[in-house]
This record gives sequence, structure tokens and C-alpha cells, in this order.
Amino acid sequence: MNGKQHRQIGAACGAGYTIAKYLSDKQDNPELAFPWGDFLLNTSIGYFLGGLPDWIEPATNPNHRKLFHSLTAAVGVGYVAFGEHTKNWTDEARTPIQATALAYLSHLAVDFTTAKSIPFIHPKLF
Repeated sequence: MNGKQHRQIGAACGAGYTIAKYLSDKQDNPELAFPWGDFLLNTSIGYFLGGLPDWIEPATNPNHRKLFHSLTAAVGVGYVAFGEHTKNWTDEARTPIQATALAYLSHLAVDFTTAKSIPFIHPKLF
């Protein structure tokens, strides 16, 4: 998968996240208007950060996937962005953090489907 494809998938995740959140919130408040600002922000976040793991660990060779391309990183990012503690955050703080996490996780999910896959954890750490 190349960088452009990672960015497109990240953008789709940001857009999809905003739409899903809106539909969920609309059940409690039927008069709620669609959050176009959040939609544009989260889609942009997804687009620009869909390649974040490759910025941290550049794809200079097929074996570039280390800690930041691992299942361990995915669990850590998921916990930070979606853990129980995030219920205490305001929507203004939580929404872009979760959109960023989804962009990052989309990159790992796509890389997981390749022949090289992703490691559980980088073996040189222990």
C-alpha cells in the first residue's frame, strides 16, 4: 500500500467517524444540525495522518515495520483515544484525538493485510 492510499483510507475513516458520531448524537437530539466543521476537520486529519506510522518509521525497506507498526502500538493508541478515561474529556478534545487514532489504526489495519503483515511487538525491545 502506498502513501496516497493510506491517506485516502485515513480520510474515509475521519469522515465515517464524524457521520457515525452525528447519527448517534442525533438520536438524543433530533434537531441537531450536521457538524460540517467537524466533518472537514476529521476528514483532513484522517487524510494527513493516515501515513503517520510511515512518518515515524519510514518505509525505506520492506522490514521497516517495528514498534509503531505493531499490534502493541495499535492497542496503545486505541486505549489512549477510546479508553474509559476519555468520557471525562470534552467533545472538542475527544473528537480530533479519536479521528487521529482512527487514521493511525487504519494504516496498521491495511498493513496487517499485506504479506509482511505487522509484528506483535518489535522483537529487539526485549
